[in-house]
Amino acid sequence: MKNIAYAFFGLLFVVKLQASNYYFSFSTGNDSNPINSQTTPWKTITKLNTLSLLPGDTVFFKRNDTWRGQINANQSGTLAKPIVYTAYSTGSMPKISGAELVSGWSAMGNYYTVPYTTTVGNFFIDDDEMTVARFPNSGYLIQSGSSQSTINSAQITQPEDYWAGTRVCVRTCQWVWETTAVNSSTSGGSLTVAPLLQISPIGNYGFFMYNKLAELDTAREWFYDTAADLLYYYPPTGQNPNSKICEAAVYDNGLQISDNVSNLVLENLWFDKQARNGIAVSNNTSTNIKVKYCTFTKQFLSGVLLRGNYHQVSNCFFRHCDGKGVEVTQGGKSIINHNVFRQIGRYKNSGSGKQTNLEAISLAFVDSVHVHHNNIDSVGYTGIHADGTNHIVEFNILANCMLLLNDGAPLKSFGAPSSNIIYRYNFVSATPGNTEGTYNANFLTPGIYFDFDVSSSLVAFNTIYNSPDVGIFFNGGTNNITALNNIVYGATHNAIFFNASSQPEPMNSMMVKHNKLFALNPLAYIYRQSPNQGTTDFTFGIIDSNYVFQPYSNYVAFRTPNSQFTFSGWQATGNDSHSKPSFVNWNLPTDNSVLFMNPSDTILVIGLGNTKYLDLDQNEICGILTLPPWQSEILINTTTTCNPCTYTPNLQGTSVNVCSNEQAVYTIPHITGATYEWTVTGGTIISGQGTNTITVLWDGAGTGTVQVLQFQ
Repeated sequence: MKNIAYAFFGLLFVVKLQASNYYFSFSTGNDSNPINSQTTPWKTITKLNTLSLLPGDTVFFKRNDTWRGQINANQSGTLAKPIVYTAYSTGSMPKISGAELVSGWSAMGNYYTVPYTTTVGNFFIDDDEMTVARFPNSGYLIQSGSSQSTINSAQITQPEDYWAGTRVCVRTCQWVWETTAVNSSTSGGSLTVAPLLQISPIGNYGFFMYNKLAELDTAREWFYDTAADLLYYYPPTGQNPNSKICEAAVYDNGLQISDNVSNLVLENLWFDKQARNGIAVSNNTSTNIKVKYCTFTKQFLSGVLLRGNYHQVSNCFFRHCDGKGVEVTQGGKSIINHNVFRQIGRYKNSGSGKQTNLEAISLAFVDSVHVHHNNIDSVGYTGIHADGTNHIVEFNILANCMLLLNDGAPLKSFGAPSSNIIYRYNFVSATPGNTEGTYNANFLTPGIYFDFDVSSSLVAFNTIYNSPDVGIFFNGGTNNITALNNIVYGATHNAIFFNASSQPEPMNSMMVKHNKLFALNPLAYIYRQSPNQGTTDFTFGIIDSNYVFQPYSNYVAFRTPNSQFTFSGWQATGNDSHSKPSFVNWNLPTDNSVLFMNPSDTILVIGLGNTKYLDLDQNEICGILTLPPWQSEILINTTTTCNPCTYTPNLQGTSVNVCSNEQAVYTIPHITGATYEWTVTGGTIISGQGTNTITVLWDGAGTGTVQVLQFQ
């Protein structure tokens, strides 16, 4: 009998360790199926949330299906056996929607209503986000003499407490539209708000009110009455919402990861229209959450909210996230890589309504996050906001950031807690900044921004182009920051700005070397400086060995209050002693410069035809330009021709023309510990075999190839 009992308990132990697969299909599933399989799946998220998952278990969602609800991840996997949430079958990603369908509308004058008992966080018609009822319908009112608790404006004339219970969105400063609730209002022109605003609003800045039924007066506006359990919608003329797909965001998160839950893999899922976040990690006790190949759309706060350490978000697509794409907070040591972000932070009164809102990637004073190979386009505020320590931000492409706010940048770090941050090999362009709702705002929007007191950081091999106001901005108190080998091409105001006087802490130990700084505007300076606060001291560190090209003006530098410098005058201040000035001088509209770029992981070979180019050292470039990965080059088109016989071959082995009996050098980027095996046809390797650089004598046929194998 003892032997039988022992065998029985052993069998139970074996079964408990076996991983299980769970299949869910909303279109064909049934929660009552006694056996769960791919052919007899379960149906609902409610059923899923009752399961006690074990390490190694996998939850499969059927493609082409949609679930409406919130998944609660309450169990952990292990490092070796994570719990996996993924897709099966063929077709589009399985969608986890935070919105329920709304139907049964009744017309009431110009708008429609429907009874609805669940609080609505957002509202959509045919997948398009509608506008919560607001005043004024566009633009803003002007406030004056306001504080964190009170907004004053002569334009508030409605009866007492007309605005009580609504919300207000106010541009308190250049870098934020804040939102909060209105507790009371007076006909004499004031609103009392709570919670308090983070910043006392600057005088004559703008604001607007929203979430008021009486202001439901414009097409595409909506309002939810929590007391009456009624949803209101004001359609365009001739539209009946009963003929449309109407959705109300009612579920906070698509997948909520509970406290202490770790070791999950979330892949191939689409999270859509959550009232807060697509995926939310509840607590910083979680580790090793992997999010990959997922899509995030129309979350009100963030696509992914990460707390804790050792997480990764990779190969995901983010679009129309109202607040942020990815936020990393209360932890770090994570990786954000190979993601695409489009149209993030489109609305002033969406997202958190606090500072550092409307961003693609936000690192909120965390540690050691690696952000690489992300493609970011069209963002309300910053593209990558890296606050904290030991971050590496590299190989990213950022365009059209700063669409709703100012005093930010596509790449930005802030504050004395921020140090040892590396920005390298990034491409930054089209950074307009937006002063709507401000008064006499004059901030110059940069491509890369080290804000107050950031220290001990590196900015290297970045390409900044397409008319940002400033290339690289060092704000007051920054120290021990090195800028090396960057290209700033065409900044409309200045390439590098040292704004030392804006903080009492002195700017010091800065190094700016080996950068290519090229102006395309006659009014632009290469450098702009203000002295350390309370002094006439402009000694911030070393500025030398740069290319200082202002082909439209004799003046390359400006110091406040009103000193401008020619290149020789600038050198007389002790700066750029070994740097090179422009060797071309033009008048608009002439511009013979060309920026060639390679924002990719592979060597790029660019055919130049028979046009003769010069690099900024006046070396002749003819026939082909070879760009290493993630680098750029500025060339001057001489408008003359050359004999393009000496080509840099395509390193994959394509045949190329070569000149007989000439030598040429070929190189690829070196990786520590690697060895190299080169193969050449039509020529002889005369040096360098086994290294990353060879010299070839073209002593054979009129065509040849160069190939290289790299071993580690």
